Amino acid sequence: MYSRRKLPLGAWETIEFLDYDFQSDDLHNVVSMGICLNDGTIHLAFDHHVHPLHSRVSKKDLATNPESEAWSTASFGPIIDELEENNPIK
Repeated sequence: MYSRRKLPLGAWETIEFLDYDFQSDDLHNVVSMGICLNDGTIHLAFDHHVHPLHSRVSKKDLATNPESEAWSTASFGPIIDELEENNPIK
């Protein structure tokens, strides 16, 4: 689950992605999150146990202008295995 709120006292909004099932609960399955200040996208990387990369990226401005997009799973793209389009990580 991922949550956000407007600081300092905004209400929490939570989303949960249901399109991926973690098969293990070891430390390789920790989710890492990053924010690109150039375009305001949120980057999630997860489940690197036996796979080189699982990630998804949000719509632009979701992090830097949160009122521009609803906090929902639809604000994120599909699970991908590449950092650059048409360049999968092996």
